[in-house]
Order: sequence, then structure tokens, then C-alpha cells
Amino acid sequence: MRAVVVAGLVLAGCATAMSDAPATSWGKVGISMTDFLADAAFCAQASADVRAQREVLIQSRQTGGGSATPGSSEAAQASNDALLAAANDQRNAQVHADARARQAAHDQCLRDRGYTQFRLTAEQRTHLDAFPADSQERRNYLYQLGRDPSVLQTQAI
Repeated sequence: MRAVVVAGLVLAGCATAMSDAPATSWGKVGISMTDFLADAAFCAQASADVRAQREVLIQSRQTGGGSATPGSSEAAQASNDALLAAANDQRNAQVHADARARQAAHDQCLRDRGYTQFRLTAEQRTHLDAFPADSQERRNYLYQLGRDPSVLQTQAI
């Protein structure tokens, strides 16, 4: 069951604002569903723990003067708030960098295994939207598209 869930995640590319369907997917001509699911699970596992190199984010932040007197509790609170905000910004930037690194590792794993990324047409995304998220029908539809040589040839990215 876990491999099926992972495969559903692997199939989905970036979401579009107009549709819940992914804008892209991955395929390999003639691959069996068993091999497809095994590769999906392998690449998902291989990229799960990837992290971006720690980014040094230097932020210069000015706290508005306001009426706080230097050395007062208001000035200390403003300084503390600025430090917390900067730390939060850095943490958020690192989370996004980690997500990009995991996606890049996942994509490279699929490429290394012979997969081709392809862009779904508007009609394909509409058809995909008819299926419930994480359903077997949805996975089967993407799988069938991804093993079709004409789809991979004409819609490859």
C-alpha cells in the first residue's frame, strides 16, 4: 500500500492554479506497473532525506524607532521580536531550500532510471480531475499516459 501512495506522489508534478491535476508527470515507454511502482518507491525513498546545504542568510533588519528608549523593556522586546522574525525567515527559507533539493534529487533519480518528464495537456488534466485524489483510477490514468510513446515524444519537457 505504501508503494502505491508513494507512486501517486511521484506521478504528481507541480499543481496548477486552475486544476488539482498535476501539470507534469513522468513516464517510461512500455514499463510494467510493477516496475513503475518499484521505481517510484525507490526514488521517493532515495530522496526523502535529502537536505539543501545550509544557507547562510544574512539579514539586515532595522526596527523602527518608535517611542522605545534604548535600554527600556520596550526596546528589548523590539530587538527580541526582530531576532525572532529573522530566525523564522531563515528557517522558512531553509525549509523551502530543502524541498527544492528533495525534488531535484527525486527528479534526477527518475531520469537516471530512464524516465522522461512530460507536460500534461489541458484535456488530460481535466480528465485527471474527474478521478478522486490518490485513487487507483488516477494512478492508472497517469501510468497509461506515461508508458505511451507518442505522449512521451510529443509532450516531453
